[in-house]
Amino acid sequence: MTMRIRPQVLAPLAAALLLAGNAAAQSNCQTCLTMNSATYNGSTSQNVTAIAIEVAAVPQTLQICSVDLFMAALSTSVAMNVSIYGAGGPWATNALAKGSVTVTRTPMSYRTYFGKPAVVPANTVFYIVFDQATQVWFPVSTSGTIVPHHIYAVGWAGPYSNSRWNYVIGCGIASVAQYSTYGAGCPSSAPPFGASSGRAVLGQTFTAELFAARPSVPVAHVLGASQTFWGTTPLPLDLTPLGAPGCNVLASADLVLGTTTSALQGRASIPFLVPQNVGLLGLSVYHQFFVLDPLANAFGLAVTNAGKATIGEV
Repeated sequence: MTMRIRPQVLAPLAAALLLAGNAAAQSNCQTCLTMNSATYNGSTSQNVTAIAIEVAAVPQTLQICSVDLFMAALSTSVAMNVSIYGAGGPWATNALAKGSVTVTRTPMSYRTYFGKPAVVPANTVFYIVFDQATQVWFPVSTSGTIVPHHIYAVGWAGPYSNSRWNYVIGCGIASVAQYSTYGAGCPSSAPPFGASSGRAVLGQTFTAELFAARPSVPVAHVLGASQTFWGTTPLPLDLTPLGAPGCNVLASADLVLGTTTSALQGRASIPFLVPQNVGLLGLSVYHQFFVLDPLANAFGLAVTNAGKATIGEV
């Protein structure tokens, strides 16, 4: 069995990246509409499948890239789909944009990004629609403006005007997280290689993956802020003098985690939670695996290729 590590370990490196000022980009997805965002009720729920919150028309065209809803899960965390629908509503039209977010029991603002923005023409009513409504305390405030909404149980019904729904809408274009591999691993009896499942999206987990290594052996995974220097040492760093010809350190070892490869396939997986911090947008982290392999070379180490993950909003 592959040993997994809790995905809370990217935060220290994220702080280091922010301090280093590693060419971070600013978000192009900026707040353009808010409603009742000051106070949270935290005690409103209803046995319905979905809610459609009506958003009043504004005089300008909107390019919606995100929606924040202040809410909490009733019990266990829930994966929620959030969509934007045009004036016809979800009962008559297709979604303009779709996304998802995981809502936990912690009352907070949960943001959904849309990879393809929803374009809403000027002077047009539209709707924020979320499902899993039976599993959450609704995003309703204790004070503010009454906002119309529809509910879905066995079909859509409404509108109803009895709740102070809260939301924050972002407009612009969300930045896209990127991942690529670079360099090459060194020769070994079982040449391993590294990759990633998922991408480094704010508030989500991406997983560094090791494939085709020797089974049931220790492995070190390094994660760093640079592919050109490890401290003052230039990269790549040739390991030939240590008895590992053709092997190179390709990423700075700012954070090192150990695990063990699986018994059958020689795999390992290490997840990283990306903090929900827009200051990290555009920053890149680099990673590489080092596998104990007595048959690989005199140094007894097999080294993989490396990967570059650039943090984005979607």
